[in-house]
This record gives sequence, structure tokens and C-alpha cells, in this order.
Amino acid sequence: MALVDKDLHDRKPNRLKEHDYRANSAYFITIITKQRAEVFGRIEKGTMVLSSIGEAAASCIDKIESIYPSVLVETSVVMPNHVHILMHLLDDMENPSIQRVIQQFKGAVSKQAKYSLWQDRFDDRLVFTAEAYRTIRLYIKANPAKWTEDRFHPAKSPLAKY
Repeated sequence: MALVDKDLHDRKPNRLKEHDYRANSAYFITIITKQRAEVFGRIEKGTMVLSSIGEAAASCIDKIESIYPSVLVETSVVMPNHVHILMHLLDDMENPSIQRVIQQFKGAVSKQAKYSLWQDRFDDRLVFTAEAYRTIRLYIKANPAKWTEDRFHPAKSPLAKY
């Protein structure tokens, strides 16, 4: 019998039905690997040490702005089993959808890894206030130092008890 991460199947859709995901807005994106596999590297003394696949993920994040000129990547972090990106869609007329940006990113990383390494979905949250924006930015920057507290840490995984 296969182990299933119950959290993945019980999640409610987080997208706002009335929001246009091409609109000029700030978004906090989290993308997780399949079964939370730690393929991007490891944390050493509070610092992320990237594997070759982790370096590919970081490189693909760096390329988002050149592929999509109306997207600004404010900050990001590649963690052992997930990626956080804080980005803005800047131009209401020329923006790609968030789904398109993330689909392209995930595909580019998987192509370099030579296998599909992502969960099917991703988490996106609209950032409505300057205070929320600052809090998210600080969270992303501090994420490696707080790895053992992270909800995606293997010890926190629903699969850890098996």
C-alpha cells in the first residue's frame, strides 16, 4: 500500500475566484517536491548548500525576469525540498498568469534534472499589505536558519512517522 500525504489531498483550493492571476499584484509562491524529497541540497549551520539540482532551480528563478519582463522576483530561497518566491506582476496588460510562470519554472528545472520532481500543484498567496510583504520577505530570508522549525522539514512531515 502506498503512503499518501493526506495534507496534499485534503487541501482546499486557495485561489480567489474573483481575482485575475494576471493582475498587477504581489504573490508569495511555495513549490514543493514530490513526497518532499530533499533534492535541492542540505542545510549546514543555517545556510543552504545547493546540490546541482538546487543550483538549477536557483538559476531558473534568476531567469524568470528575462523570460517574463513584466515579472519582478523580489526575493527567493531554494530549500532542501521546496522553493519560496516573492514576485510581482507589474503590468496589467502584458502579464503572464502566475500559473504560466510557475509551470515554465517547474518544467525548466525538471528538464535539467531529467525527471519530474515537483508536486502537481503549488501554493500562491496574494500579498495585500506592505506589512505582509515585509513579513514574507523576512521569512524567506530567514528560512534556511530556521529549517528545523519549517513545516516542510522531514521531521514535521506526515510521512515521518512511518
